[in-house]
Amino acid sequence: MLCKNNLLINGKLVAGEGEAVPVFNPATGEEIVSIAEATGGAG
Repeated sequence: MLCKNNLLINGKLVAGEGEAVPVFNPATGEEIVSIAEATGGAG
């Protein structure tokens, strides 16, 4: 499975530019992906 971790902003997929935030599987506690936060830049 291909996993794209872009953000949907104003109908466009853009890369996050902020700090990376880990996302965990709640059943196992395993980190499954790390996604960059959105910033206040122009979208």
